[in-house]
Amino acid sequence: MKAPRVCILASLLLFLCGGSLFAQHKEMKYGKVGKKEFSLYHPTDSTTDAVFLNKEGYTYYRQENDGRIRVESEFKFRLQVLRPEGTRYADVDILYYRGERMGATQEQISAIGASAYNLVDGKVVETPLDRKYIFEEQVTGNYRRYRFSIPDVKPGTLIEYKYRRTSNNPIHLEDWQVQEDIPVCFARYQVDIPEVFQFNITGKGSIPMQRDHKRINSEFIMQAYDGHLSQMQNNRYTFTSTDVPPLKDEPLVWCAENYRGTVSFEIRGLDPRLGLSAFQGSNWEGVCAELKDFSGFGNYVNMRNPLRDEQAALALPADMPATEKALRLHRLLHEHIHWDGHYSIATDDSPRKCLDRQQGNNAALNFIYLAMLRDAGIRCTPILVRDKRAGDLTGSEPSLSRLTTFVVGLLDEQGAVYCTDCSLEWPMLNLLPGHLMVNLGICYTPLDGQRLISLADIGTHTTSLMFEGSITDDGSLTGKLSTSYTGLETLDALRRRTAEPDSVEHVKKEAERYGLTFHTYKESVTDAYREQMDVSKDLRAGGSIIYLYPFLLDQLPANPFLAEKRTFPVEFPAKFTRRFFGFYRLPEGYEPESLPKPMRMHTHDRMASVSCLLDRRPDGLQVMLELKVNQSIIPARYYGELRELWDVFIESAQTLLTLKRTGGKDGAPVSVSDTAARGDS
Repeated sequence: MKAPRVCILASLLLFLCGGSLFAQHKEMKYGKVGKKEFSLYHPTDSTTDAVFLNKEGYTYYRQENDGRIRVESEFKFRLQVLRPEGTRYADVDILYYRGERMGATQEQISAIGASAYNLVDGKVVETPLDRKYIFEEQVTGNYRRYRFSIPDVKPGTLIEYKYRRTSNNPIHLEDWQVQEDIPVCFARYQVDIPEVFQFNITGKGSIPMQRDHKRINSEFIMQAYDGHLSQMQNNRYTFTSTDVPPLKDEPLVWCAENYRGTVSFEIRGLDPRLGLSAFQGSNWEGVCAELKDFSGFGNYVNMRNPLRDEQAALALPADMPATEKALRLHRLLHEHIHWDGHYSIATDDSPRKCLDRQQGNNAALNFIYLAMLRDAGIRCTPILVRDKRAGDLTGSEPSLSRLTTFVVGLLDEQGAVYCTDCSLEWPMLNLLPGHLMVNLGICYTPLDGQRLISLADIGTHTTSLMFEGSITDDGSLTGKLSTSYTGLETLDALRRRTAEPDSVEHVKKEAERYGLTFHTYKESVTDAYREQMDVSKDLRAGGSIIYLYPFLLDQLPANPFLAEKRTFPVEFPAKFTRRFFGFYRLPEGYEPESLPKPMRMHTHDRMASVSCLLDRRPDGLQVMLELKVNQSIIPARYYGELRELWDVFIESAQTLLTLKRTGGKDGAPVSVSDTAARGDS
C-alpha cells in the first residue's frame, strides 16, 4: 500500500521548530542458520577467540501517530565462537540514553532477540534467549543499559542477536562502528536521511570501506513558511566492509579507540527551504550552561575561598606578579589538602568536606584553588577537557558526556594564559599530566575572549645533563654531574624521587643509571627541577689503554620501537628534548685513538632529530648528544624513519672511546694502532 503524504513542517517544529517526515520500514532477514554457516570462517590466527561473520545496521526516519519524528535503527549480528575465551561474546550490553530535562534526547531499546546455534549429530539446534533473562539497569547519569547472556554457548557455537533503537532526536545519528576487537568478515550499514537534514559524514581509522550514495523517493512533502509544497527525497548511504582486521593496541598510543574503523554523522544544517536559519546543533556554550546546573560542578565553581584566612596570612604584595602569586597559593593549598588519585569533572563531596579530611579528587582541589586565585585578583576559569586515555575530543559533537575533568586556566598581567592541575603537588605553571595535554580544551568562561584552547604544546619538556670531570692515568674518573628537568621530564624525575622513601637510596639509584658512585648530592625545585652530585667511576683500563663511554651509558638503553611495522601514529605525551653535554680533562700523554665524525640525522619534516659531536679541544674532550622530538604525534607512515633514528641515537649513546697513551711524562713515544671501538646498537 502506498504510504500517505505528510506535511513535514508542523511535526518537525515539535522537536526543533521544524516539520515532519515519513519513511517506509524495511524488514531484515534473521534466524536462518544452516550447516554451511558453521564452516565459513577459517582463522589464520590460532589465538582468535571469536569472529563476527556478519554485522548489519539500517537507520531510517519515520513519523509516529502523534506526528513526531523518530529515528529508528535496526541491528543484527552473527558471530562464531572459536575458543573457550570467546564465550564472553555471549554476554551482551546495549547502552542507551534517557535524558531527564525537557526536550532532551530520549532513546528506547526494543525487539531484542538472541539465539545460540550448535551442530548436534549433524543437525542445527537452536537455543533461544528467554526474555526473562534480559535485564535493564542504570549505568550512570542519564545512561542505562540492557544486559543478557545467550545460553548454551561453547567453541563452535554460532550466535545471533538483534535489537531496535528508537530516538526522538532527528539531528543526532549514532556512529556506525565497523571494526571490533575480533575479526569482522562482512559489515554493512545503510542509512536513509531525508534531504531536509544535512550531515557531515566522516570515516575514521584505516579500514577500507565502500561508500555508496544515491537519491531515493520519499513519500512525504515539505511545506515551507511561505506555504509552498515540494516533493522531497532521501539520501541513502551504504557503507560496506569485508575482512576487517581486529583493533589491536600498540605502545605509545593514548587511546586506540581514536583509530577504530568508524563512520560518524554530525549535523551541519537544515534545508534552507524550511525558511529556518541554519541549525548548528549543540555548541560548547550550551554545554557550559548545562554544566552549571550539574550540582557537583555548578555549586562549587564560584565558591567562597575556604582558605581565605590562611591566604590572608601570606600577606602577598599587591605588586607581586600573578604567576608568582599563583605558585605561592599552590603551595599553600597542598599544605592543607592532597589529591586522592582520582580525576573528575565534579566532586560528590563539597570541597570544604574534602578539606576537612585533607583529601579530594582533582576537581575538589581545583575548585578551592580557583577561589584562592579570585581572592588574589587573578583572572581564572576551569578549562574542560577529555582525558586522552578516554579518546580524542577534537571533531566531536559538543556534549557534556564527552568531558571527563577540568584543569585550571589563569591569565597574567599581559594576558598570557597559564594552566595547571592541582593533582600535581609540585608548584609549576604550564605543567599538566601528559594525558591532560589535549588538543582541545573548553574554557568554562572565555579567557581573554578565548572559548577554545589547545593544551597540547604548553610548557617545555627537557632533560639536560652536564658532566665535567677529570680522568687519571689509572682509569679513575671524578667530576660533577648536573641534571636539569623541565615540564613532563620534571614529573618523571620527581616520581622517581618520591618513589624512594630514603633519599640516599634515590640518589644511589640515579647515579647507578650512569654507572656512577655518588659522594655529595643536592637538589632544588624552582622553574625546573635540578639535581647535582659529585661522582666517581672506575673506567676499564689496562696497560696504556683507558676505555671511556663519554655519554656515561655503558648499559644499552631500551628502544621502544621494536615492531617492524606500525598501524597507529606514535603519540608522545609532548614535544621533548634530551641532551647530554660533557667535558673530560684527559690524563697527560693520553689521546683518543679516533673520534667519530659529527653526526646529525632527522626524520621527514624534522619531526624528530638526533645530533652527536665529539671534539678534541686543547684542554680536554668535549662531547654532545641530543635527541629532539619536535612533533608529539608522528604519523605511522614515518614510523620506519623514527625507528631508524632511535637506533642511531642508541648507537651514538653507546659510543666507546679508546684512550691511548701516546707519550709519557718523560716524552717517550708510545705506539698507537689506528683502531676504534663502538658499542653494539
